[in-house]
Amino acid sequence: MLHRLTLFLVLVAVFIAQAPVAGAAEAKRKTFTFATFNINWGNPNLKEIAQVIRQSQADLVALQETNAASERFLRAQLGRQYRYAKFLRPTDRYGAGGFGFLSKVPLKNFSYLKAKDGLFGTWLCEIEPLGHPVQVVNVHLQPFYPLQGDGLGKAMQMIGRVEAVHVKEIERIAEQFSKTMPVVVLGDFNSPSMLTTPRFMAKQGFVDTFAAVTDNADGHPTWQWRFTDRTLSFRLDYIFYRGDFKTVASRIVRTEASDHGLVLSKLESVVAAAKAEDPPQAAVRPGD
Repeated sequence: MLHRLTLFLVLVAVFIAQAPVAGAAEAKRKTFTFATFNINWGNPNLKEIAQVIRQSQADLVALQETNAASERFLRAQLGRQYRYAKFLRPTDRYGAGGFGFLSKVPLKNFSYLKAKDGLFGTWLCEIEPLGHPVQVVNVHLQPFYPLQGDGLGKAMQMIGRVEAVHVKEIERIAEQFSKTMPVVVLGDFNSPSMLTTPRFMAKQGFVDTFAAVTDNADGHPTWQWRFTDRTLSFRLDYIFYRGDFKTVASRIVRTEASDHGLVLSKLESVVAAAKAEDPPQAAVRPGD
């Protein structure tokens, strides 16, 4: 009995001694949740748009197709949740070229890349969400327009023309990617994953966060457009990263308030995780 009691007390002591170490390691793990959402410049249902963003609990949301009305509404509805909000009014003649950032951390070093080949520009900024700076690139590439009654040949020609524009757009945007810090590129790419732009991002070393944790990722569309007799749907919205991250989780939140859904990805800092798992270093005394 004495032997068993002694063994039990030893095991309890070992457990208590190790518990704070494991807890400290878990505390050091750092995650940050990014989201992208094309909210539809026609503002069909801003109340539901705000609700989708609020319930996502994302740390940073990149918005496309914002305008003065949606900016006022989202600032009023989400100002407490997102202390740091910045908007860029549309500069294109179509009214769909606005951008926004809703963030729980400060935003800095903004720059705007004006559209040259496509319809819309690109908005860039920096954040420090996980103890080190990260470049964030909010994109909205040239849209393609579904054709009705023109046949498959015409549709393929249209897609080919748009993809040629996408090549020029993404190559120009890539010139702005930081070479010294992790980069997160997110937004409405208007391109299915098997076409030009997502494949370009992969060649540049970027990870498609949703595909990284989802089987048959392209079976989960982020965009849909209804016609009288059919509905088109594709995965056109992405969150890519390059650098010291790994994807913890990713999902799509669909809504009738926009033709696009919100894409949400939780990323973990690989650097922070590695540090958390490092064993404690023994103190070295003079003369050792």
